[in-house]
Amino acid sequence: MKKNYLSLSTKMFLFTIMPFVLVIIIISILSIQHRIEYERKLTSNRIESYVTLLESGDLSFNSIKQKKKIEKLLDEKVLSAELIKRDRSIAFTTGAPEYEINKEQINKAFQGYIITFTRHNRIPVQISLRPIIVKDTVVAILHLELSFEKSNDRNKQYTLFVLFLNIFGIILSFLLIYFLSKKIILNRLKGLADMCSEIRRGNLNHRLSVKSHDELGILALTFNNMTEKLAERNKQLKDEKQKVLDNIRELGKYREHLESLIKERTKELEEKNKELERFNKLFVGREFRIKELKDKIKEIEKKII
Repeated sequence: MKKNYLSLSTKMFLFTIMPFVLVIIIISILSIQHRIEYERKLTSNRIESYVTLLESGDLSFNSIKQKKKIEKLLDEKVLSAELIKRDRSIAFTTGAPEYEINKEQINKAFQGYIITFTRHNRIPVQISLRPIIVKDTVVAILHLELSFEKSNDRNKQYTLFVLFLNIFGIILSFLLIYFLSKKIILNRLKGLADMCSEIRRGNLNHRLSVKSHDELGILALTFNNMTEKLAERNKQLKDEKQKVLDNIRELGKYREHLESLIKERTKELEEKNKELERFNKLFVGREFRIKELKDKIKEIEKKII
């Protein structure tokens, strides 16, 4: 079964860009959530500051009727604002509230508690009941209905800004990683792979250009030194091979010379053997004649006697 292997560039992309993108997304989500919470807290602090101005007398209770002024102070859209007196009647108001509040919540606010809750519609609305305390006595209740339109718009602008920064950062990071991987790492690794191919083909004169002294530069320098030593070793082997071939040629010539000498010696021995055979035949013939002469001499001596 054929296996599918990821390329080095794909692995570098996955193990660098993807974690970076994940971290950026998480940080962005946390940042946007913090921004939303900050806007809510800032609105609450502004309401508290407005109540403090009412309690100190720096602003008259009559200012509750001035919707635009309240919106400017709170930097938020005001749906309604009203001042509830201790007898539960309305002293000042910007208009009728859109959402009803029960008597229990009003009573609790007159006890000094701050009542805040949110009604969710197309746009969430914050409803606040805040006691106005003068000389340790709750003299009235400030009933506010605030829409989050302005803060939502600010949050949307902040979200778009963060999104733009994320896209810009991811693109810039991708380009930097691409440049780092392609121009600095992958091209140099490709050079090392090409050099290995040249070595496999027997080309030991190929050298890599060392442009830096980092790990890849040291690796390229090591490859160059290894190739140089391989070339020297290859030259030594060729020289040794040539010496062996020369010795084999000399041995061949010496063998031919020995064979020639052996043939000459064999021929000489054959000739000597032939001479010995002739001499032996002559010697045997002479001995035979001498014996015949001895026999004749014996016969003559017998006759004479």
